[in-house]
This record gives sequence, structure tokens and C-alpha cells, in this order.
Amino acid sequence: MNVSLTPELERWLTEKVDGERYNSVSDVVREGLLLLQAREAEQAARYAALKADIQEALGEVERGELVDGQEAMDRAYALIAQLEENAA
Repeated sequence: MNVSLTPELERWLTEKVDGERYNSVSDVVREGLLLLQAREAEQAARYAALKADIQEALGEVERGELVDGQEAMDRAYALIAQLEENAA
């Protein structure tokens, strides 16, 4: 496999190997790819959770389980006050 890199990235890779943290450029690239995989998995999990939250909220709307804006704000302020009290 061939990969084209900018001169800046090539320099950076060389620095990582020369810094003795990595044994080879392949080790640096491998770790970078593993981090990218982990980040994408985390993003996918957050997306799935957000999608589930939206579906739950839509279900609440369909069941008529809504509160008006002022009540929602009152609840939010109360929760913030409670969190601040617990933190103190």
C-alpha cells in the first residue's frame, strides 16, 4: 500500500520515530488509525444515543406528554439549582 503525505506530515512522522516513542512509521500510522477507529465508534454511539432520544421524544409527543415552555424552563432552573446545591 502506498500513501501520499504532505512534507509536513512526513516530517512529523519522522520526528515521532526519531523521538524513540515509536519503532517505525508503520507503528505511528497504525496507532493513528486505531485512534480514528475509536473516534468513529464513539461518534456512532453518540449518534445512536441521540437518535434513540429523538425517538423517545417523538413518542412522548404522540402520547401528549408535553409541557409548555415556561414549565420546561422552571424544571431546568430547578435542576440547575439542585446541582449547584449538591456541588457545594
